[in-house]
Amino acid sequence: MTTMRVLTTSFIALATLFAGCRDEELTNLAGGVTGQVCNPVTGRPAGGASVTADWVNPFTEKAGSKDTEADENGFFRIGGMPVTTATLTIRNEEFENQLQVDVIEREDVQLVDPACRDLPGEPGMGELVGQICNRHTGEYITEGTVTVLLASGEELVADIQPDGSFVMPDVPVGVHVVYVQAPGFQKTYQIEVLEGGQTLLEDQVVDCEPFDELSTGMIVGSICGPSDTGEGGPLAGAHVYVVQPIDGIVYESWSLEDGTFAIAGIPAPQTGLQVRAEKGGFVYTWPDVNVFTLADAPDGTNVTASVDCQELVPDDDRRYLVVQGTFDKIEQVLSRMGLTNVDLLEGVPMDPSELWSTAAFANFDTLSTYDAVFVNCGISETDLVLGLNPAVKENLKRYIREGGSLYVSDWAYDLVEQVWPERINFLGDDSVNSDAEHGEDGDYGVEVLEPGLADYVGASNVTIGFSFGNFAIVSLLDPTVTTYLRGDVGYRVNGGVSTLNDVPVTVGFSDGFGRVIFTSFHQETNDAGETETLDGPEDLVLRYLIFSL
Repeated sequence: MTTMRVLTTSFIALATLFAGCRDEELTNLAGGVTGQVCNPVTGRPAGGASVTADWVNPFTEKAGSKDTEADENGFFRIGGMPVTTATLTIRNEEFENQLQVDVIEREDVQLVDPACRDLPGEPGMGELVGQICNRHTGEYITEGTVTVLLASGEELVADIQPDGSFVMPDVPVGVHVVYVQAPGFQKTYQIEVLEGGQTLLEDQVVDCEPFDELSTGMIVGSICGPSDTGEGGPLAGAHVYVVQPIDGIVYESWSLEDGTFAIAGIPAPQTGLQVRAEKGGFVYTWPDVNVFTLADAPDGTNVTASVDCQELVPDDDRRYLVVQGTFDKIEQVLSRMGLTNVDLLEGVPMDPSELWSTAAFANFDTLSTYDAVFVNCGISETDLVLGLNPAVKENLKRYIREGGSLYVSDWAYDLVEQVWPERINFLGDDSVNSDAEHGEDGDYGVEVLEPGLADYVGASNVTIGFSFGNFAIVSLLDPTVTTYLRGDVGYRVNGGVSTLNDVPVTVGFSDGFGRVIFTSFHQETNDAGETETLDGPEDLVLRYLIFSL
């Protein structure tokens, strides 16, 4: 009996030792699973979801389980699992989902969750890509930058890679001017970014080859805005093009921030071409331009060689409507710029029952005959207190979408707030008329955020004067709204004056083919009640805004 007890004990010990060795071996063979889990309804990462792995160990035939929590982006890892088929249960308060995974020894299996789907980019965003070729040398640009100016004044900048390529994700949808700058090379483009799509710069080509010196030429020059005396400032974003298509192609370019432009790759020689520059309601046409081959004219035909910078002149075919107000006289700025094809509409009718908004905007056919409409500060606010007629709102939206332009100043801000509440948020209660009018009068230093405007006024910081208090204050902007000027301003509150930082003073946005401008400062009257003639940066800013319409 004693011998039997010893043998039995020895057998148990050996069995225990064998099992322990086997468990150690199984542990060494253990694998894991890692990956990203998603919400099967939305397709987006399931941040914070619980992930539970359940299995039956094929060696011990015992059930096992481990769990973890996915991080904020839905990523997780579970290790120490036997080599077998495991069931993963992913759950949170919104869903529960199960997946099967085969665990491999000594490796982490990468989970592919079918709930994770390719989703469109950030709403209102697209991607800009390209490969920049210097057609003058026949080589790709190997260094430099591609810049898109965002509406907020911020710049999106992408570096050009050694093969000339670049990628710029998350570009707001809409029409943008793109600047490409590199050593010995600069060019500007106008592109339209579509939501969730990829926009390709036209210079991405399979073979980067130089322009044929024997068969192509170019036109160069410089554009500036008109001024009362002397040369106006450089004008960015002017559209310059050859009027006559050549072999069905319109050769065109846009002026850079310094006003210069170059139209390259034109089949040459050419004689008697018309070249036209346009910016807002201003134009200039060179009537008889000859283009020579690069072999004969390596620097191209300079259409502004005799004047250094060509000032644009008013386009006589354009018409303007000004709704007159008590405190702003934008029509005088138009007159100083030589724009005389202007109709005036009384914004403070003698008969209170007459509504200027109905007279200006109720008839779309009449409204569409104007290229731009200006609504001055100090119009009758009866229309705005009553609320704009729905037909007036719809006509205004359609007018802008189809290419019209609108300028609104200061106390007329409720017009913008009622028609485009999603674009600009003004201080105070949006449902209360004039609730944003709390600005303190004075001179304020402001930043010039729009590069073209900065070049035009010749400064990145200017002083803007507000002769009267209680000007309208902008509080928040949609990302698609351009900030031209921004600064710290005084704010009248509770009988005192506080300071609001980084307030947008002058802004604008595009909708379809048209544009809307709002400015808190404007042409004002002096102490004698007479209209001031602005001769400082305020006048230049207003001129530039008119160029933008």
